[in-house]
Amino acid sequence: MGISKQSDNIHKEVLEQNGFGVYDFDLGSNDEDPELEWDDVVTSYVPHGLNHNIYKPISESDQLYQKYYNDLKVKNNVDFIVFWNNRNIRRKQPGDVILAFDHFRKMLPKDKQDKVALVMHTQPVDGNGTDLIAVWKCTAPDSKVIFSQSKVSPHDLNAMYNVADVVVNIASNEGWGLSSTEALLSGTPIINNVTGGLQDQCGFLDENNEWIRFDGKFSTNHKGRYKLNHGKWVIPVFPSNRSLQGSPVTPYIFDDRAQFEEVAEAMYGWWITPADEREECGWAGREFCLTHGLTAKQMGEKMIKIINFFFKYGKKKRPRYVLNKVKEVKYKEMGIV
Repeated sequence: MGISKQSDNIHKEVLEQNGFGVYDFDLGSNDEDPELEWDDVVTSYVPHGLNHNIYKPISESDQLYQKYYNDLKVKNNVDFIVFWNNRNIRRKQPGDVILAFDHFRKMLPKDKQDKVALVMHTQPVDGNGTDLIAVWKCTAPDSKVIFSQSKVSPHDLNAMYNVADVVVNIASNEGWGLSSTEALLSGTPIINNVTGGLQDQCGFLDENNEWIRFDGKFSTNHKGRYKLNHGKWVIPVFPSNRSLQGSPVTPYIFDDRAQFEEVAEAMYGWWITPADEREECGWAGREFCLTHGLTAKQMGEKMIKIINFFFKYGKKKRPRYVLNKVKEVKYKEMGIV
């Protein structure tokens, strides 16, 4: 199961290259009598869903909303917040987010430049990333950058998304991009770099007005094959360059870097959008999540459906385990029962 359309396509390509038979569940699940060989691998796209009953729009009178509205907007005397919620590591591009925000601020009229703030919910100093406080002070000292580093509950985090005016996620490579989904379910519009799973959440449509699929000939939309027809909840930013990164564990992965100036343009695009239109776009994003499998409930239901399909049609008969059997064996091994 691939959590992004790109990873699902990679799974199929790698399996086929290594001689495995592949049955695409998404294309053939309605077959009346599908023919599966005993060693066929069933693949499917299962988006990384989240709890839509936690991440959701809340009223401005809500107690948590009021708390974060006062902490983030009133106390800092701002009326527009760009929110970034990610780990402080290189591929998440936190430094570029600061540069982009500073560039965006300078695009505003003088009397508006101190009315915007960047809220970064992260550990500002991380050995796997950088010293974001130093980055801010050295490269964007006149911009309001607020660091939120305390661990909060999902309900608190949802309130932060609700208070934010836009959420930005420009990771250079990304399996899915949870903060973008959290934002959309919360009803807040987004800025996404077009890479990995982030591009799924842009809702790009093909020439048949269908949600794009990837295959061996078209494996990613980072070059903008489908550029204009996307969800109203997002301003996508297309990578300006691509490099090859890797490690012994992951020999290679493509790194898609977006220019911070273009990210700034996207921030400005949401800033000039009237608040009521931004809210409408955010609600459209939530509706997209609810109807395209981007909830935890839908994710679980699809996984169960795929597993049931495999046990029903797989030629090699396998015992069907239930969770309590697995627990019993584990406990015996541990000497508990």
